[in-house]
Amino acid sequence: MTDLDTVAEMALPTLPDWELAHRVHAELVGAWLRTNVDLVIDEGTSTRHEVDLVLAQVPDGRHVRHVVLTADFDRSLRRAQGEPARVLSKQPDFLRRDHDRYAKELPHLPCDLRLDVEGRPPDELASEIVAAFGL
Repeated sequence: MTDLDTVAEMALPTLPDWELAHRVHAELVGAWLRTNVDLVIDEGTSTRHEVDLVLAQVPDGRHVRHVVLTADFDRSLRRAQGEPARVLSKQPDFLRRDHDRYAKELPHLPCDLRLDVEGRPPDELASEIVAAFGL
C-alpha cells in the first residue's frame, strides 16, 4: 500500500509543494507495479489530475481497478476530532472545504466500485472489494 501522506512526510519539513509529493507518489506506485507484487493499493489520490499522474506510471499489461471511497462529513468530523494525531482535519472549516472539493471531483474519477467507508472496519471493506472483483 502506498500512501500519499506518508510519501509527503518523508520530505518534511522541506517539501516544496504537494505537486512534488503527488509526482513522487505516482512514481512509487509505478515502481511497485514494475515488480512481481500482485497488488498495489494507491491511497490518497483524490483528483482526476492525481489519478492521471498515477496512470501514466502504470506499465503496459497491468490491470487497474478503481475503488472510490466516500465518507459523510459529520461522521468524518466526529472521528477526526476523536483522534489525537489529527490536526487539520479536526478543524470543521478545513474538513468542509476538503469534502466539498472531493465531491466536485467525484464525477470525474474513474470508478469500478464506490464504498462509503465511514464507520466500517477495514477488514469489512477489504472483503467487499475482494468479492466485487473476484480476487
